[in-house]
Amino acid sequence: MLAAARALDLGFVPLANERYDLVLLARDRTLPPLNWLLDLVKGAEFCGVAAHLGGYDTRCTGQEIFIG
Repeated sequence: MLAAARALDLGFVPLANERYDLVLLARDRTLPPLNWLLDLVKGAEFCGVAAHLGGYDTRCTGQEIFIG
């Protein structure tokens, strides 16, 4: 929400951290739209934009975890 506060020139006090995960079936990992999405979020440009907005931790962005 820091990015939204900055966009509206408001103060911001973080109260908690949230994590968002994308869960999909392993067989779907090879679908072109998902490949595109995963490649996008792993890219330096995406992380750079998130860093510029502020309030986003991209250290684990694009990390793939397989549970069998």
